[in-house]
Amino acid sequence: MRGRILFKKNPWPKGHAIETLHVAGRVDPEKGLFLDVHLRSADYEADPPALDPDELDLPDWKAVTVWGNYHRCTLSSVHWPGEAEGLLVATPKKPLARAQLTGRSPLRDTAKHVETRALHIYLLGHDSVLSDDLRLARKGTQWSLRWKGRLALTYAGDTVFRHRFEATATGLTFIGFVMPKKSTKAQAQACCERFAKPGVLKVTKRGGAFLLTPA
Repeated sequence: MRGRILFKKNPWPKGHAIETLHVAGRVDPEKGLFLDVHLRSADYEADPPALDPDELDLPDWKAVTVWGNYHRCTLSSVHWPGEAEGLLVATPKKPLARAQLTGRSPLRDTAKHVETRALHIYLLGHDSVLSDDLRLARKGTQWSLRWKGRLALTYAGDTVFRHRFEATATGLTFIGFVMPKKSTKAQAQACCERFAKPGVLKVTKRGGAFLLTPA
């Protein structure tokens, strides 16, 4: 896997290398299809920019020394159990379309989060993140990702999603959406028909578990 994440207008105009990135799908038979993402950047100071002589007068977002205090970014729905529930990308009312697995249309979070957000982020402290436009596309046996979203520095008391990020990656593995343990083939087929448009997903079995895989 190769990728970069860019936090717009921070001190690194070329962004940061992505050290770890996993994308996995799962099926909740009651709610729909969820996408879990776990992203970890390289250390912010792996490619240190020049310090601004007025560093002490800059807002946190533009201050190299402030970023250095937090070392790296972790953006995830699984790293902190109970903190996030993943991106709900398909429901009976909004079934998965083929264009959402070719990069032509985004996989958007359709849930209405009140107490629990889809994702959690450690950026400049434990901050908040919203996913606006996540696109997966298959290239041979591997996948690529393009992702845009917004950030609020809630650790510092700011609740406005005023900052933006963009991530790109190639060479990803994505096997589809995994059914819960002990699910039957009939249950998997029912979920396939309920949460995806005809011909988009198919039921397969791997390691004793049923999956809904891209057709």
